[in-house]
Amino acid sequence: MLLPISKLNEEEARMMCQPCTVRDDNNQASFVCPECNDIHFCSECASEHRATSVNQNDVYTDQASTSKTLHQNQQEQDRPGKPLASDIGSDTVTLSWEKPANFRNCDYFQIGYKDTNGAKKWRFYHGEFTESTIRLTNLKSDTKFVFRVRVVYDDIEGPYSEESEEIVIASSLASRLVNYAVRVDNGDNVPAMYALPMTELTKA
Repeated sequence: MLLPISKLNEEEARMMCQPCTVRDDNNQASFVCPECNDIHFCSECASEHRATSVNQNDVYTDQASTSKTLHQNQQEQDRPGKPLASDIGSDTVTLSWEKPANFRNCDYFQIGYKDTNGAKKWRFYHGEFTESTIRLTNLKSDTKFVFRVRVVYDDIEGPYSEESEEIVIASSLASRLVNYAVRVDNGDNVPAMYALPMTELTKA
């Protein structure tokens, strides 16, 4: 940023243009650039300096934009596809997703899941997977989940996939029976003890 030299300051008013001095020209300075260690410029050199600064800023802007685009492209190449659910059971579901372009034999997937009924904290499903279709088991029945996937590249964690649609795990036979059962322990037992109410048919 160029600032005009105050003619009221006698010391600055006597300053000569430094670029002109290098060329053995003696031109009085009219501007000073605080961003360039207070170099003094005449009007002509100040115009050249402005043009150079604008071009440099354009180069920096273009470089930053290119770097951002490359980073975004790299992330897309590292990102797995959105997980899709099939074959949903009472405690199981099959997840499938597209492998990213950069996936190699030495890399592996991690599966994250979140119980949208409960605390809604992300957790990892146990295991490291090299295939993009996985059968998940021992899930909590009668529960809504969302899933996401990422790749670990040489111990470096890649970006997460888009989250899956909400997936409802069906209720199991045992959980449905509990709704009709009566708790028969003192309330402190783990696991709890239940009994199904029964009526004796004496005429049978």
